[in-house]
Amino acid sequence: MVSAEALERMQEKLDRSVSDFMTEIERQEQEEIGEYKLPSAMHGTLRRKEKIQKALRELEESELNRVHHCEPEARLMKNRRNVDLSYNAQAVSDGDSGIIVAADVVNEGSDNGQLVPMLDLVKENLGETAKENLADGGFFSGSQIGLAEEREYEVLLNPPLSETTPRESRKANVYPASQFLYDQERNCCICPHGVDLPYLTTKVRGRNKNGFRVYRCRKHHHCPYRSECTTNKQGREVEISVHYRAIERQRTKREYPASRRLLSQRKAIIEPVFAWIKRHMGFTRWTVNGLERVRAQWLLICATINLNKIYKRWQSGRLRLATQ
Repeated sequence: MVSAEALERMQEKLDRSVSDFMTEIERQEQEEIGEYKLPSAMHGTLRRKEKIQKALRELEESELNRVHHCEPEARLMKNRRNVDLSYNAQAVSDGDSGIIVAADVVNEGSDNGQLVPMLDLVKENLGETAKENLADGGFFSGSQIGLAEEREYEVLLNPPLSETTPRESRKANVYPASQFLYDQERNCCICPHGVDLPYLTTKVRGRNKNGFRVYRCRKHHHCPYRSECTTNKQGREVEISVHYRAIERQRTKREYPASRRLLSQRKAIIEPVFAWIKRHMGFTRWTVNGLERVRAQWLLICATINLNKIYKRWQSGRLRLATQ
């Protein structure tokens, strides 16, 4: 992975090399030594320059800081051991049969923008989604949960790490955002000491375009708890998702005993798919370049798994074919 500055330095070096070649050609022509053929190494230099120029254009058009000039669509992603140049494989598996009903590959390291796109793929493939769609906490996103409600997708997600991982600093937990009550009718937040934080503005950030209403304390100058609450000179700010109601409905739904039982089955439904691919099939890295080729390879692997499952059901007499 190289930055735009590094690519420009590489291009300057190649330009100097090209210039040297052109100077030599002009010298040969002036001395009338004869026809001067372009060295084979020069062809490679020109091809490399074209790749660098393409990578620079893609960096300029995107929000990225670094790119691999031979694999510009891949992204650096964190795995269990380190950070690698990667693609992110997605799959949806049926709870009863284990058949993969939707699969895709994206070049985003986070899953929190993939919930609705994957359910859209399921609906495209099957005509409908499941009565309940389970997902890990990595898919938890306010905008995705809100959009799932709009499209009438029933979803049930594990809580995100932000809700399950305690902060390292005890001081930071003295007045966490969870202790501030949100009053939607009055459009304000109420701190643990009963002070109103009025609405300030709405922010939109991230690839998922998550919207947040920002509320700021205006009485912080005389607040005796200010040093424990915030270091912000302008006063404590609390952000509330514009999809607050949808998120709260999801949290409430997650607490039902039936929902907890369903969520406990999630790993048994989808994780064996990835374990089979990595351990049984030995497929731990892509062997092609480019997002479209990688996607085709992933779909082929998923189709292979589905054929294997269908064959086993056919052998045991449990395969029911659709009637015409």
